[in-house]
Amino acid sequence: MKKLLLLSVMLIFLLVPSVLGQDVQIFLETTQTKIYAGKSGSIEVTVFNNQNFTDTFSITVWPPQLGDVTTSIENPNLRIKAKSNESTKISFSAPECADESTIQFEVSASSTTTNASASQNILLSVLRAFTVCISDFKLDKYGEIEPNESLKITTYLTNPTSKLSPQFFIQVNIKLENRTVGSFDETIQPILQKSTKIVSYVYNFSEHASPGRYRIEVLLKDELNNLKARKEETINMKIVNKTSTQSWTDVGILSAVTTIKVKNEGNVPVPIKITTSIPSFVKNLFFTEFEPTLETSKDGWIEYEWDFESVKPGDEVMIKYEIKLLYVWLFALGTVIVVILAFKFVYGPTVVKKYKPITPTLGKEITIALEIKNKSRHEIENVEVKDFVPALFEVSERFDTVRPESIKKVKGGTVLTWKFNLLKPLEERVLTYKIKPKMEISGTFKLPNAYVKYLDRKKEVKSIVSKSILIKA
Repeated sequence: MKKLLLLSVMLIFLLVPSVLGQDVQIFLETTQTKIYAGKSGSIEVTVFNNQNFTDTFSITVWPPQLGDVTTSIENPNLRIKAKSNESTKISFSAPECADESTIQFEVSASSTTTNASASQNILLSVLRAFTVCISDFKLDKYGEIEPNESLKITTYLTNPTSKLSPQFFIQVNIKLENRTVGSFDETIQPILQKSTKIVSYVYNFSEHASPGRYRIEVLLKDELNNLKARKEETINMKIVNKTSTQSWTDVGILSAVTTIKVKNEGNVPVPIKITTSIPSFVKNLFFTEFEPTLETSKDGWIEYEWDFESVKPGDEVMIKYEIKLLYVWLFALGTVIVVILAFKFVYGPTVVKKYKPITPTLGKEITIALEIKNKSRHEIENVEVKDFVPALFEVSERFDTVRPESIKKVKGGTVLTWKFNLLKPLEERVLTYKIKPKMEISGTFKLPNAYVKYLDRKKEVKSIVSKSILIKA
């Protein structure tokens, strides 16, 4: 019926422009309309160009904004041929907490080339579906959070009208993948006219809260539990991979029982591996409740490994093993005797690292000395000496003794290498080099150990290491 009326009026305007005597005419789809708070609506506007030439018409709404209502025009400039018409749409919108009101707007069409213009008024009624609205919804934390943290949720409930609101309900849900992990429900007593009530809740995430995107939603419902308004925010729970280990040994006269516990302190399932090592000679004295997943022997030691593929958050795994100590005491006593005799009659090669006790200052050299001595009664061959200089220092090109066979820049500093074919019994070599600090040193600075590798009389590769030294500023 409305479309038929519009077509009839448009036909009249087209047939009798000379009678009306207007160069431009404007026709509204309706002169009265309504919208609900939080929603928007639109009407169609038709402009008739009664002139004998094509013209452009500017469409305006006055006022463009009034109170809580804002307007917008789909096409504010219409290009219309002579004796023809074009249409556009005008939209009206009101925020969720707008009060009920009736407002008059003037819609105008004005030629951009002549003084021709026309206007029509429209009455807009703003209605409310419910007295109360959610005017704001805030979290005290956004982005990423960690397990065991708390989250404060604050909701602002506003009655923008001039009447007392009814009693209603508010519900806050914390959801992960559409699964509700926490919820708050509260009955809200009537709110006074033109006032706001603030409601806050605190949700504490568990120690092992699952990672992912959590959706926090607030629902406003009337007394019949009908949903009237809804808002939501999201936060992300971090993935936490964390385990804690406890181990202790209960030692008795004849046995030692070791217990190892590992707990998943994170919020995702994780694989856990427990390892322990014992000397090879006590292998037959080793007993455990759970068979190891893997057993590895190397350099006189046996390493046992227990693998647990997936341990849930909050769960723990535990292994126990026992060492029978009687034979250990006997073996240890024998070992001590052998070591004492060996050190009494046999000494091996040594390396000592020193530096001149001067104050290291920017630009001044420090002399480092490496003393390598073969204290054994046998020759050692293929002697290779290596020392590392941190990047804080610069190596001088001057060497008071033997120049290194290689000076190699590596990540973090410089490696110096000397090589000797042979060191006779009790023969000693002293190697020196100079370094300069690249910057002022305060307090103390630790220089790393020097290493010596050689072949003993059995043609086995051996190595020794010096003590590290501290340079004091």
